[in-house]
Amino acid sequence: MIKRRYLNFALLFPTVLTLVYFLILDGQSTWIQNCTYGLGKIIQFGLPAWLVWRINRTSLRIYKPGLVGLLPGIVFGVSVFCLIILFYQYFLKPSPGIFIPLSEQIQTKVDGFQLNNPSAYLGLSLFYCLLHSGMEEYYWRWFIFRRLLPHTTLGRAIVISSLGFMAHHVVLLGTFFGFDNPFTYLFSVGVALGGAVWAGLYHRSGNIYAPWLSHALIDAAIFWVGYDILFSTP
Repeated sequence: MIKRRYLNFALLFPTVLTLVYFLILDGQSTWIQNCTYGLGKIIQFGLPAWLVWRINRTSLRIYKPGLVGLLPGIVFGVSVFCLIILFYQYFLKPSPGIFIPLSEQIQTKVDGFQLNNPSAYLGLSLFYCLLHSGMEEYYWRWFIFRRLLPHTTLGRAIVISSLGFMAHHVVLLGTFFGFDNPFTYLFSVGVALGGAVWAGLYHRSGNIYAPWLSHALIDAAIFWVGYDILFSTP
């Protein structure tokens, strides 16, 4: 059993990493930001596998995809995908007071990471939608949620893991929308609810494929919005 102190570290580390590379190092060279991000992600995604192997002495294996949970995952992912696009097109985009500061913040961040051309942005989008979404499911659901279960009830494990998943998104959303903007916290609660749904899907299916697919669909909507702001909006 993974000790609770390791899980507490894992719950907090992504938020600390996001604060460092997204806020503290804002304005620093692209090389420094990318190196910090890359090293942090190696620690984040390497630690769970090492702990499970080293402490639990269990083999790490890849489970075959199954159909259990895929339909609910697709329905949830497509539903949120549509909500994001509709909200963007019919509320966010026609609201200059929100849209202009948001687009300026996105442009600044994209420039800082040298992703200010369509090819580089699409490459990043594919990485996040296809790979990073799965890596996050491995981290938050396979490792944190699953390893919390021996320490607490199912409901509490869902809540704790989902709040941890939400925390670093507060930093991201606050950077783009402003920490005094209610949308930052409204969308953060939405992230936590998504994390709870994916924890439930993982618990039901026993593998990360259903939440991974659902997560990838929602990430695709977010990156579609980013692309429209950066490259399609006059």
